[in-house]
Amino acid sequence: FGSWKRNQRIMKLLDLSKCHEDSPGFKRHLEAFEEATVQLEKSLKKICRICDERAALAVKDTALMTSLISEFETFSHHELNLSEEDETATQGSLEVVMQTILQVVDNRERLFEQINLALVKPMRHFLQNDVEQVKNNKKAYHKALQEAVHLSEKFCQCKRNEMGAMTELSYQLFDARSHLHRIACEYVLDLNALHSRKTPDFLQRVVDLMTSLFSHYHIGSITTRETHPIVEGLYQTLERLRSECTAQDTQRRTQVQTLLEQIFQSRAQDLILVHKKDFMNPPDAAIGNVKQHLSTNYSTVSYTPDKLIVPELTPVQGRHKSG
Repeated sequence: FGSWKRNQRIMKLLDLSKCHEDSPGFKRHLEAFEEATVQLEKSLKKICRICDERAALAVKDTALMTSLISEFETFSHHELNLSEEDETATQGSLEVVMQTILQVVDNRERLFEQINLALVKPMRHFLQNDVEQVKNNKKAYHKALQEAVHLSEKFCQCKRNEMGAMTELSYQLFDARSHLHRIACEYVLDLNALHSRKTPDFLQRVVDLMTSLFSHYHIGSITTRETHPIVEGLYQTLERLRSECTAQDTQRRTQVQTLLEQIFQSRAQDLILVHKKDFMNPPDAAIGNVKQHLSTNYSTVSYTPDKLIVPELTPVQGRHKSG
């Protein structure tokens, strides 16, 4: 935008009275306007192209989001493990939230339809009519200019004794210059009109764009406020279910711990009976040895909700009476 502002400061409207003079200053001024027209056309076409691409992405995103919401609904109906009371309330809340999401996505697609009407369509009309008319006048002007220059060169090359040819060329040159002056006036008028209109038209398009955006986000804000209590209810259900899952997991861990203690007590009794038969080891020493062995192995027990790892206990090494 910085370069655009600088160009606006240095560019003044073309002086219609200078068309007949065809001076070097007028030509430089005209060339600057022609270059500005080329840049204007490129910029408007780029804006239209970006809006078209974004609108196409919005349509594609709407289709994908609709498919995703459909899969969410299927999952919630078949995969959620809820009680009958929770299922009724949760399914109803989820349906409202899913429909709200679809409504927001649909509003976004309508937003780009409004952008197309408020921004893209007027810009394309400006390109196809105003800019195209200036381009056609530019071609006609340069064609008339080349014709006038060509006749002027022929007239200068004509010999003095060829009075008839000089007279004919003088008439042709007069007509060519008159035609060039008329075409130049039309061209300058259209150029001045184009570059006079582009600033208010551009500002109008920006205002229309912002109005569409504000309307879209305002609707989204209203929709969000309306669904806020439902989302809060889902959060409360989520926290309660999470607490219940934590309590159930703690209970399962306690049950597994009790089962492990029972397993080790049973194995300890078997090992104690084995060591009692060894007359070289007193019973009290055998029991202490087994307890130390169990405490060492017990520290390697690990548990996850889907897997229980229990180490294999090996008999305590002791001295047995040989036969």
